[in-house]
Amino acid sequence: MKSLQVRGAPNFYQCEEGILQQLPVKLSEQKLENPAIIHGEKSWEAAKDYISLDNAVVHVPYKGDCTHEEVARVADKLRNNEADAVIGVGGGKVLDLAKAAGDELDLLLF
Repeated sequence: MKSLQVRGAPNFYQCEEGILQQLPVKLSEQKLENPAIIHGEKSWEAAKDYISLDNAVVHVPYKGDCTHEEVARVADKLRNNEADAVIGVGGGKVLDLAKAAGDELDLLLF
């Protein structure tokens, strides 16, 4: 079986009340203009009203597991849409997928 390596943490992590509303400013500070959002269905329903990103180049719902095939599928979507950052919205599998796809393309991860 081929090994799968995932970064241990995002490039940026900040925990405070109202932080999602600050996301556009945080991305702008890093000169990031084309973020991609990887999310689970339930997590996106819970978060979408708090994330205002008109410039998100693509939303990628994950398909349930963080596999080599899923990492390749998501990385292709990010590459094809010229994403310059990855925003993971969800639980452990979604965040592992976001980290792996971001690492595949050497993108910043939020």
